[in-house]
Amino acid sequence: NAIIMSLELDVPWAGWVYVENFLQGVYTFELSLRLKRMLCGFFTTFDIWNYLDFVMVVSGALDLWLMPIIHGLQDLLGGEPKEHRASPMSGALRVLKIMRIFRVLRLVKLLKMVKPLYRLLTGVIASVRAMQWVMV
Repeated sequence: NAIIMSLELDVPWAGWVYVENFLQGVYTFELSLRLKRMLCGFFTTFDIWNYLDFVMVVSGALDLWLMPIIHGLQDLLGGEPKEHRASPMSGALRVLKIMRIFRVLRLVKLLKMVKPLYRLLTGVIASVRAMQWVMV
């Protein structure tokens, strides 16, 4: 996902919308399976990754699926053009777009699960901390 986010910035392609929708569908399916398996335990166990995944999937669904439907209905019902639209939801939409950056945290979760990669990451972080003394 982090690789796709970086490619999305560098490579202009109209198909990125379909890739994002596909990934959002995969994440929604994964979250629904975990919710079905864990039931209320999903929210009652204090696991920050569960909460992060839930917020990311819900905000992604709002951003990718619900907001275009709302804007389409406003256009269909004779609302203002998109350029002049000042919705009370625009602030919330901005927050949702910023929260999409947190999808990179899924990469950290993956790195923590694979011990050699996690050791490599902690080693790189420690070496960067040590580099600050070289620059002083």
